[in-house]
Amino acid sequence: MSNPRQQKINKRAIVSLTMLFSFIWLPPSGIILHLTDSAEMSQLRHAAMAVHNFASIIFLIGAIIHIVYNLKPIKQYIVNKVHMFPSLKREAIIAFIITTVLILLFASHAFHVH
Repeated sequence: MSNPRQQKINKRAIVSLTMLFSFIWLPPSGIILHLTDSAEMSQLRHAAMAVHNFASIIFLIGAIIHIVYNLKPIKQYIVNKVHMFPSLKREAIIAFIITTVLILLFASHAFHVH
């Protein structure tokens, strides 16, 4: 028989912790992929690619579920912030531009010819 005082499983905590643990796998596997970039498809590179890809998928699914579980508070937060800071739109555009430029600049090394 189950104990009526037994606590229910906290789904939000499971999703958040799953995102955390999958995120922890991303940097080391990405670094290994970067370091083995010039190597042929070795077992290490293949394993790192599998870990990196699957951890990314788990993280993305977790993020979507996290947003679904927290949609109401997220909407309320956005509405409150927009009313508090009418210029938030300008800051969002600036943040988007900074992020995009930095990512594209960092990724541009892949297109340099030796």
